[in-house]
Amino acid sequence: VWGTEHAERTSFFGEILSADQLKARIISNDTFAARCLPTAQFLATAAGDGVLVIDGRDAKDVETFPIRLPGIEVLPFDQLRPMLEAKSRKFAKKKLLFIDNVGLQVKWIQYQLEKYGYSDYAFLKDGVTKGWRKDGYDHDGKKP
Repeated sequence: VWGTEHAERTSFFGEILSADQLKARIISNDTFAARCLPTAQFLATAAGDGVLVIDGRDAKDVETFPIRLPGIEVLPFDQLRPMLEAKSRKFAKKKLLFIDNVGLQVKWIQYQLEKYGYSDYAFLKDGVTKGWRKDGYDHDGKKP
């Protein structure tokens, strides 16, 4: 809200935009929510072919509660942007699934995914702490 009211003093990913330009670029809560999968659906999607799961949580969070899915990549989000920008072959022709800690960091990733032309992606709804663990799943994505 502050940013749209003071667009001339707001940097949006390094750009100063007018209020109208800023409003046009903001990803709505509904658009974001449409990309967020509940844990059971996320796990079912992750088990499919051509999927890459990226765990972008901080090292201490990964260490405290590691997610052990086949082929998961632990890739801090600050290292992700340059790879998305470079169109890394690691991401080519894959559905990208992203995990964060509480479902908020991934919203910023959505801006980068959209900016660099990625369309086949989704996020774990509410992240590991408020989603995965609260839903009763263990490290391996199973309910004990």
